[in-house]
Order: sequence, then C-alpha cells, then structure tokens
Amino acid sequence: GYHIQTLAAFSKLWIADGANPLYYWDGNSTSTVAGAPICTYLAFKDSRIYCGNIPNVESSEVIVSSAGGGSYWTVTQNIAGLNAVDNSPNSFLFTPDDGDVITCLAATPFGVFVGKRLSSQMIKGTGNLNYEIRLLDPKIGCVDNNSVQMVYGVLTWLGVDGVYGFDGRSSPHL
Repeated sequence: GYHIQTLAAFSKLWIADGANPLYYWDGNSTSTVAGAPICTYLAFKDSRIYCGNIPNVESSEVIVSSAGGGSYWTVTQNIAGLNAVDNSPNSFLFTPDDGDVITCLAATPFGVFVGKRLSSQMIKGTGNLNYEIRLLDPKIGCVDNNSVQMVYGVLTWLGVDGVYGFDGRSSPHL
C-alpha cells in the first residue's frame, strides 16, 4: 500500500507517496511539479521543502527545494565554495552504504531531523552557505515517522529499543 504524507507550505498542500513525483493541491486542483523528486517523507523549514527517501534513486538522500517555493529542485554541481548560491536547491546523503533507508524526516526547532532505523542525524542551518550535518547518534535510529514529535521542548521518537528524546544539546537518551 501507499505511504502518503502531506505538508502545508506556500499556500498549497504538498503530497508525497513514494511512488509519484511530488505534487500539490492549491484548493482547486492538483498539479505535479516539473523536476520534483519522488519521495516518501516531507518536512518544511526556513522556507524550503525537504523531500526524503528517494525510491529507485537513493533511499538515503534528502533533497531540498530552493528557498521561497517548491517549484525548483534542480541541484547544481557547485553548491559549495565561492560560487555557492544560498537559496538554491541542495541534496544530502546520509550513510548510503549502511543498507538502511531514511524512515523519519521532521522539522524541529533544532534543525531537520533525519532518522534511519539505526542512526539519527540533524540538518542544521538555513541555506547552502551555512548547512551542516550533525550526527546525533550512530546507533540510535527512528523506526516510525509518525512517532517524531516535540514534547515540552524535547524532540521525541520511537527507536528500535524504546522512545528517545533530544533536547537540542546533549546526545539522544531513552
């Protein structure tokens, strides 16, 4: 069956189902976005849409739209260094050779949480000029995207062996 995730952003309802290119509903009709990836999970932070777990391409990848809209997804080859454009699209790979897929993606006050079954990471920053990937824990993962919630200022999620919390400063804990 389908795993459908929706996200409200830019006055539209964005829809990812892991089988079709990202599409949206504007209140009157639906439309696909040319060049948008097929993805399983969505998050919205800092005027960007994050699209994670790209089936048939790279299940350990998160692709980020350009700032201010969900219509531009083409990642240029030179997004770092002197020619970096802060508001252009970007993509990140999360240990693609570990045999694991992205299972959780969520916007938090600490950044965009990226969980795999056996590891967790955070995309911090607001654009290409200051993005950084922070490894939260190489052995604590996330097994269900619906379990990722903010509870009294603590990011919580379901891992393989229990419920974990992250306060934005220390390592995740049971």
